[in-house]
Amino acid sequence: DEMLPEANSVLEVLTEYLKGSPKALFYVVGHTDDKGTQQYNASLSDRRAQAVVKALVNQHHIPKGQLSAKGIGEFSPVANNSHEQGQKQNRRVELVVRSDNK
Repeated sequence: DEMLPEANSVLEVLTEYLKGSPKALFYVVGHTDDKGTQQYNASLSDRRAQAVVKALVNQHHIPKGQLSAKGIGEFSPVANNSHEQGQKQNRRVELVVRSDNK
């Protein structure tokens, strides 16, 4: 749940986007690979999402109310978990626009 140094440039781009859409609300969704227990992966993915929200709020001054962190563990892979490259792709955090607000 610690961000890699290369995440800084991604956070800068996200900050510009979020500040340009101040009325939009977003889910910050954490993911994991399928190594470890489901309980551990659920917790890890939630911590990843929380870490991104914390960085955006504290370091980039995005309003906390604009972001909702949620971890979903290993249940939405984008790559095959049978090899390291796929596992690495599945360990991620995504920003998703909320469509459940009126």
